[in-house]
Amino acid sequence: MSIKNINIQKIIFLFIIISFFVGIWHALPMLKVVGDEMYFVGGVLRAMENYTIIPAVNDVPYGILTYFLNYILIAIFLLSSSPWFNFNILNLKLYLIANPEIIYLIIRFLSALISVAFLFLINKLLKKEVKLAKNRIFLVLILFTNMLVSLVLHTGKMWVLSTFLVMASFYFLYLILNKKSQSIPPKNSHIFLTLLLGFLAVANCPFYAFAFINIPIVFIYFWQNKKILLKITKYLLISIVIFIVILAFNFNTTKNLLIIQFTYYNPILDHTVVNNNLNILSSIWLNFKKIILFFPLLLVVLISVINRKLKNKELFNASAIYFLAYFLSISLVATWSTGIYTYIRYLFPLAFFIITMIASFDIQFKKYFYIIAIISLIYFIPTIYFLSASTTLNQARNWIVENINNENNIIENQIRSLDLPKNKKSYLLTADNYCASQCENIIKYDLNNYFKPLIIDKYTQVGETGNNDLNHYLIVEKPAPENSDLILIKSFTNPPQASYNLDGHMANYFDLNFFRIKNFGPDIYIYQQE
Repeated sequence: MSIKNINIQKIIFLFIIISFFVGIWHALPMLKVVGDEMYFVGGVLRAMENYTIIPAVNDVPYGILTYFLNYILIAIFLLSSSPWFNFNILNLKLYLIANPEIIYLIIRFLSALISVAFLFLINKLLKKEVKLAKNRIFLVLILFTNMLVSLVLHTGKMWVLSTFLVMASFYFLYLILNKKSQSIPPKNSHIFLTLLLGFLAVANCPFYAFAFINIPIVFIYFWQNKKILLKITKYLLISIVIFIVILAFNFNTTKNLLIIQFTYYNPILDHTVVNNNLNILSSIWLNFKKIILFFPLLLVVLISVINRKLKNKELFNASAIYFLAYFLSISLVATWSTGIYTYIRYLFPLAFFIITMIASFDIQFKKYFYIIAIISLIYFIPTIYFLSASTTLNQARNWIVENINNENNIIENQIRSLDLPKNKKSYLLTADNYCASQCENIIKYDLNNYFKPLIIDKYTQVGETGNNDLNHYLIVEKPAPENSDLILIKSFTNPPQASYNLDGHMANYFDLNFFRIKNFGPDIYIYQQE
């Protein structure tokens, strides 16, 4: 590798690493924008309050290893923060209840750290297969600037850790298969790690059961070597024991999750429960279209190298098997994903197997690779900007706090993802089944008293709206009819009709309206009743 290539690689790697951390504050203090994150905040804090590390039943439905890592980081944060509150735990607790977004930054920071590990893992694999630095830099760039990959890596979801564990397991399987092709016995540590990491990925989320595909692969490859088969069996049993121990920490919740997945979301016995699930063929076709829409640049590169010499058959076969195993698993199981933009995160792991398939060929750098890299950056840079910029939700919240923060106002909030700072008066009207620890503490200690209006939302008890003589404001996502008694006083909208967001209408490279939007978030209209 030349000095020039080393410098370019360092610059691009630094650019990618910085991008992992840019925008981790996305949409905060809106806590519902990335819904899955709430489990790893509330679950951790409630466990700490109960002086345990084990989450309560249904507190953390999946991502038990993600939960444990967040527990460690949040514990470190709380310990290091306590001196600022004179070691008064109650004051620290009340501060976090009033400003919960601080904890959300921690779990997104964890995702950024795992993303850095992802970058070095993928580069380590590519260095073994792709000798020309220019090719390797190109592949790393188009992978980590892919819109869908960027979006998922910027969340505190379990998908980041689970996919990293799968790819780490895949990496050690790759080393084993390489040794086999060279008639060299595989290292014991490689056998153990490919099995263990696969089990850890599934322990973190049962949805990743496709990771078990490495088990038949290693058995088939070493079927005639009894000595190695005994080692594989031994390490498999050890991995199973570790898997069972981890599941024991969250067994009932995991069991309930699986029951729900195969009864309510995807009924295998009673098909009257869910009426709008896709059939298997429709689900396969939809996911095929998603791959084309979300990964077109990766697919173009794969198609362009497929006529080249296949220099690592084992890597290609393993990549293709993993790709198909996961593709079929989401197509057969997740039939509740019925549209292009529903559950787009499900496609996230496939990007990595496309890259490893590309790496298995004898890549020859072409000038149009520069064009592909530039196109990838043209989509990537606005994506990072939108993750960093204020969403329409943030803009609406700030405007409300600054302009209609008056005790004579009632605000009816009909937008689920818009978190307004509810005070004691508002929380006193909350239905009992929605009044959890945050609600109870705000009522008990009169927190958020700087915000004066009465907030009415889906969590408010029906009929308990307060004094009708107060000024009434309505916050909605769609414009009101022309003949209504509502007066539009403020709106926060984008030119395209569809609302773009991190985990929904995004990542489609053929949707050119992406370049017309100003911010992520839904169109928001604020009305005052006459």
